[in-house]
Amino acid sequence: MRAAQPPIRLGIAGLGLAGSFMIRAAVAHPRIALCAAMDPLSRPREAFVRQFDAPVYSDFYDLCRDPSVEAIYISSPHRFHASQAVEAMQHGKHVLVEKPLALTLAECDEVVAAADGSGLHLIVGHTHAFDPNIREMHRLIESGELGKLGMIHTFNYNDFLLRPH
Repeated sequence: MRAAQPPIRLGIAGLGLAGSFMIRAAVAHPRIALCAAMDPLSRPREAFVRQFDAPVYSDFYDLCRDPSVEAIYISSPHRFHASQAVEAMQHGKHVLVEKPLALTLAECDEVVAAADGSGLHLIVGHTHAFDPNIREMHRLIESGELGKLGMIHTFNYNDFLLRPH
């Protein structure tokens, strides 16, 4: 029997939409402890402090320097993903970064090299395979109750990169 392991001490970088989804998931998971957050805007930081009574930072560097943080979830705007992932690993933090990992292949190579050189864990994005709607679609397809699957066509538009941040 394996001994119980302490929860992963997670810091959140970016308290916008993606960050708020991760916060809900982290709170529900017994192996994760939210211990700090970073956002350049004061209102999300204030809300995080009220809810979790944990340190907040306006600068990513300060989050990286927090000794209570073991891993950082990066949900900042896309243009910061690569540089923040590298910086986090330079400070000895494991990284879970939202997709995309970076904006260029060269930046991707830098992040992968930082992970390889540090021996830290780097996880990119997430899968929707376990979302309730996808699981239900899988169940319907497997059951055959709607007949044989001929084609799936899906379209999703998100203006995330075009919206001001």
